Amino acid sequence: MQTEDSTGKPNRIMTLDVLKGILMIGIVMVHLVFLAGTDAPVDPITPSDTGEARPGISSPIYIQMLYLGMMMFFISSGYFFRPKRSAKENIIRRVKQLIIPIVVGLIVLPTILYVYLTLLGQGPTWEDLYPSYKAVLGGVLVFQPYTGYDPSIIVGMCFVYNGYYFLQLMLVAFVLFYLLADKVLDDPKKLIISIVVLIACTALLIEFVNMRLPFYAQLSPLAAAFMLFGAAIGKKGLVEWMETSSLKNPKLWAFFIVSLALGALMVFVLPTGTGFDTMVFGDYGGWSAYSYFIAAVFTNMALLFLGSLFARIPLLNKALATAGRHSIAIICLHIFVIKLMMAPFHELMSTYTFPVTPIGESVVYWLVAVIVIVLVAEYVPKLIQKRKESKE
Repeated sequence: MQTEDSTGKPNRIMTLDVLKGILMIGIVMVHLVFLAGTDAPVDPITPSDTGEARPGISSPIYIQMLYLGMMMFFISSGYFFRPKRSAKENIIRRVKQLIIPIVVGLIVLPTILYVYLTLLGQGPTWEDLYPSYKAVLGGVLVFQPYTGYDPSIIVGMCFVYNGYYFLQLMLVAFVLFYLLADKVLDDPKKLIISIVVLIACTALLIEFVNMRLPFYAQLSPLAAAFMLFGAAIGKKGLVEWMETSSLKNPKLWAFFIVSLALGALMVFVLPTGTGFDTMVFGDYGGWSAYSYFIAAVFTNMALLFLGSLFARIPLLNKALATAGRHSIAIICLHIFVIKLMMAPFHELMSTYTFPVTPIGESVVYWLVAVIVIVLVAEYVPKLIQKRKESKE
C-alpha cells in the first residue's frame, strides 16, 4: 500500500513509474519513425466539413491508444494528491518544477543545435531557430486559428519541441486542479460535475475561440479533468490493489479485459487520432473532448494493469521504473539527443524532424538516446550534490 515518507510526501508507486517508462520509451520510437521525412508544422487541423480525415485518425488503433496512454502523466499527477499544502503552495511548487525545463529546453537546446549544425557546415538560418524560440509561448502555431494557419511556418533544423506541450499545458492544468481538488474530491457529485465542466471548457475554447492559446491553455481544462480522475482513483488505492492482488484473482483480469475492450471499441468507433482535438465532433473537433476523455479513461485503466504486470518482473521493473522517474527528461531531451547523433551522418532539413534512416540505425538512435538521457538524469544530479556536499 502507499505510505508517506518523513516529509509527508507520498512514496512512489512502482506500477506508475514502470508504466510511464514504457510509454516514454514507446513514444520516442514512434516519434523517430513517424516524424522521419514528414513536414510537420505541428498537426494542422483539417476542417471536418471537407470530409477529409484529421491528422492521426488513420493511425492504427494501437498507436492511437499509445497516445491516449500519455494521459497517464496527468492521471498520475493527480493520483498522488494529498491535502498537505494549500492550493497556493502547490501551484508555486509545480510552476517552479515546470518553467525551468520549458525555458531551458526551448531556448538553450535549440541554440546549442544551431551552433552545432553550423560547425558541421549544415548552415542553419534564423528561420531554423525562430520556431523553437516561439514555442516557449506554446507551439509555433500559437495564436493561429485551427483553420487558415500560416503554411510558411516550418519545423526548422533546430526543432526540439515535440512533446513540450505536455509540460506547457500542465502549468495551466495544475492551477485549475489545485483550485478544485480540495473542494470536490470528498463529494462524488461535485467531482463528476467538475470533470464535466472542465471538459466543456476545452470544447468551448476550441469551438468558439478557434485559436491555439499560449501554453496550450485551451487543452488545460481537459488535462485538469484527468488529474481529478487520477486523484479520485488515488483515494481508492486502485494501483495498490493491482500491485497486491494475486494474478489468480478473477476480478483483476476482468477489470483488464473490460477496460481494454471498451477502450479499443471507443477508438475503433470514434478514432481519437494522436492529439487532443483531432476528432470530428464540432467544426474543430472540440466536442470530441468528451469521447476522448472516456476512451482515455478505459485505455489507461487497461494500461495500469499491464504496468502492474511489468512491475512484478525483477530487474526489468527497476530499469523501466528508472526511465519512468525521468519521463520529463526524456520528453525534453529525446529529439535533441537524437539530432546530435544524426547530424554528423545525415543532413538535417528545415521541413523534416528527422531524416529517413534504415530501421536498424533508427533502433540504435532510439536505444542510445533513451539510455543516455536516463543515465544523465539519474546520476548527474547525484554527482553535483555529492560535490556540493564535499565542498561544504
